[in-house]
Amino acid sequence: MKILLDNFQVGDLLPEDKNVRKKYEAALNGFIEQVKKDESITAALLFGSLVKGVVWEKSDIDLVLITSDQKTPYRNFWLMDEDINIQVSVFTRNHFIRSQQRSLQGSGTHHVLTTSKVLFSNDDTLTEFVESMKQIGRRDFELEILRIVSMVIGDLEKTEKFLFIKNDIGQSYLFITRLLDNLASIVVMLNDEIPGRESVEQAMKFEPELFDTIYSQVVLGEITKDKLVKIVETIREYLVEQTSVVFRPIIDYLKEESTFRSVTDIAHYLNDKLQTSWWEIAGVALGNWLVEQGYCERVPCPTRLTLRSHTEVHEVGFYYLGEDLE
Repeated sequence: MKILLDNFQVGDLLPEDKNVRKKYEAALNGFIEQVKKDESITAALLFGSLVKGVVWEKSDIDLVLITSDQKTPYRNFWLMDEDINIQVSVFTRNHFIRSQQRSLQGSGTHHVLTTSKVLFSNDDTLTEFVESMKQIGRRDFELEILRIVSMVIGDLEKTEKFLFIKNDIGQSYLFITRLLDNLASIVVMLNDEIPGRESVEQAMKFEPELFDTIYSQVVLGEITKDKLVKIVETIREYLVEQTSVVFRPIIDYLKEESTFRSVTDIAHYLNDKLQTSWWEIAGVALGNWLVEQGYCERVPCPTRLTLRSHTEVHEVGFYYLGEDLE
């Protein structure tokens, strides 16, 4: 498998066509003038390429509209202005605020808000809310990073299986490409920025050597087993270096408990923090990583399969070993 792009470097950007941007801005201004005449619409937020990015002929205009009509259900519309698509999400004020408050800072939903621009608003408190949500919350960042790293580890282990056990270079490469965006998001958040849709491009600013090895050289060159082995080693080295920071929510929890905790215990703790219900699967992967790096020991935790069970089985558990992580 070989990809050749002559005279091109990953990360290179072609200059934006100013005429295309003017065309999109004219379409946006015309639509907003229409919207302002609708008394039930109290605010409009713009996000996407028109705010931060490069506009091209296949871009969309992305808008959030807030309505004062509390009976209007949340809905997405695909509107048009000649050949330009206008993607509009309509929220009631309360629904919009609740949805943003539930989103983790650093998540995709939060990124939309932080990169948005208020085009108009008849509600000063809503404008203040939007600005306040653009502030970075450290605890939310830590939890979002932990959520993402669980997916990176899963894809990394699948890469290793197909590379070392099945000797399948193509499938290994597929899993590498799948984890790149998530790994890039971690890098961006560790540098106190919010990852966007072009997270790899953002991450290359902070870790150019890392992404040159695991991304640029692969995209622009020949894919070989030796190169994939080097990529796996490089990703693992980076994650090992960042373990004490990336895994801190779990490490802190196990330190505070001062005893072994089962995967179920860890999952309940994280589910309460994140208001989710899927951490059982991630808990095993995250715990096993901490065992590999010497932070924890894997231990059996007695449990019963049903309320009436008399026989105990052993659930996977983890015990913090007590190293100083600072």
